[in-house]
Amino acid sequence: MLKSLTLEGVGPAERLVIDFKSRLNFLTGDNGLGKSFVLDIAWWSLTRTWSREAIATPRKNSEQSNITYCYEGSTGDFSFKSRFDHETQQWSVKQSRPEIPGVVIYAGVDGSFSVWDPARNYWKSDTGEAPAPNRPRSFDFSPDAVWNGLLSSDGKTQLCNGLISDWVLWQEGGKPAFDDLVKVLDALSPSGIEKLTPGAPMRVGESVREIPSLRMAYGQDVPLTLASAGMRRIAALAYLLVWTWREHQVAYERYRVPPAREIIFKVERADEPQNFDVNVRQPGLRAIAELVGEADLPKRAGRPRKVVAQARDAIPADKFPAIWTEALPELMEAYNRLCAYVCIYIEPVTGGASVDHMLPKSLAWQDVYEWHNYRLACTLMNARKNNYENVLDPFEVEDGWFRLKLTGYQVIPGIDLDPAIHARKLL
Repeated sequence: MLKSLTLEGVGPAERLVIDFKSRLNFLTGDNGLGKSFVLDIAWWSLTRTWSREAIATPRKNSEQSNITYCYEGSTGDFSFKSRFDHETQQWSVKQSRPEIPGVVIYAGVDGSFSVWDPARNYWKSDTGEAPAPNRPRSFDFSPDAVWNGLLSSDGKTQLCNGLISDWVLWQEGGKPAFDDLVKVLDALSPSGIEKLTPGAPMRVGESVREIPSLRMAYGQDVPLTLASAGMRRIAALAYLLVWTWREHQVAYERYRVPPAREIIFKVERADEPQNFDVNVRQPGLRAIAELVGEADLPKRAGRPRKVVAQARDAIPADKFPAIWTEALPELMEAYNRLCAYVCIYIEPVTGGASVDHMLPKSLAWQDVYEWHNYRLACTLMNARKNNYENVLDPFEVEDGWFRLKLTGYQVIPGIDLDPAIHARKLL
C-alpha cells in the first residue's frame, strides 16, 4: 500500500506532496496536468522500474530533484528519498533490499499492461546494484504482446507466450491454469445470461494457428479474435491475472522466496475529453443559472427554463437538465464499456448504459456537470446506488483495501481494512 509521495523539482509542479489517506482520494484536473505522471511515479516507487521506459526527468530550472515515497511492505513501512543524478541520468535507489510491496499490475487505458512480480522481477541483488541477467525489471505488455507474446529486450528469451498460445495450450493439455481461467472468465462475465465460456479452439481462414473461442449463448463457438471489443478486453484481463499468479507460483518455488501476500492493481484514470467544457460544463452551468432566475443571461435558442429554486443548492435533483448524457459516448470509449461498479461489459444493443453521479445531484449541485464526478454505470447499478452518498467510489480504492483471493478469484476485504471503510455501502 502506497502511503505518500513527495515530488520536488520533477513533474508539472515545482513541489507536490500527496498523502494517500484511508478514505477518499481524488486525482483530477485538465488534460496534461500530470495525473498519469503521478501514476508512473507511483509505479516506479513500488517497483523501481519505469512504465513504458519513460523515466521521469527533472525540471530544467531545478537545482536538485527528489522523489520521496513511503509504502507498506512485507514486514512494515518503507520510506526512501531518491535523488536524481544528472551525470548518470538515473534516480538513486536504496543500497539494501527494500521491503516488497507485493505483485503490482498497472493497466493502461489503451489495453497495455505492466506487471511487477517480486519473485521474478526483483532485479536488485543483496550486495550491489547490478541487475540479475535472467530477470527483467518488469513485464511491459503492449496490447499486441498480451495476445501474441512478450520477448525480452534482446529478443532472445520468451517471457510470455501470450493469450492465444497459452489459452490453447492450457485447454488442450488440461492444465490447472485453464480451470483458473474458466473461473475468472465466469467472475468477470457481464451477467448470468451472458457468461463468457470457452469453446473449442479453432482455425481462422488459411492460418494453421489454433485460436481460442468463446461459446455464445446461442450455442455457436466464435473465435476470440472475432469477438466483441468488450469480450476481448475482459478475456485479456482474465488471462493476465491467471498468467501473473501462475508464473508467480513457479517463480517463488524456483527462487525459494516467500509468496506475495497481495496483488496491487493500478488503473489509469481517463482524462477529461477535450470537448467536455463546451458540450457539457458550460451548457450545464448556464442551465443552473436559469433554474435560479439569474438575471442578464445571454439569449440562447430554445424555450426558457422555469425558475425552480432561489438558490443553487436548493434545486431539486430531477430538475437538472440531463446535459451529462452528451458525455456518455466518451465515458463508454474511455472505460471500454465496463460498468464502474460491477465491471461487466455493457452491450451496444441490449445493454443499458448511463452516466452515474458519484456525488448525488441532490447533494452536490456544483459537480452535476463535472467529468470527475461521472462514473459509467449500467442502469441497474445506477438505480441501486440511488442517492446514497456513502458508497465506495471505484476510483477511491487504495492499495491494501481489498485482496484477490486467488484460489476462488474473489475480491475480499483486506486484513487491516479500516472498519469505517468496511461499513460503507456495497451495491
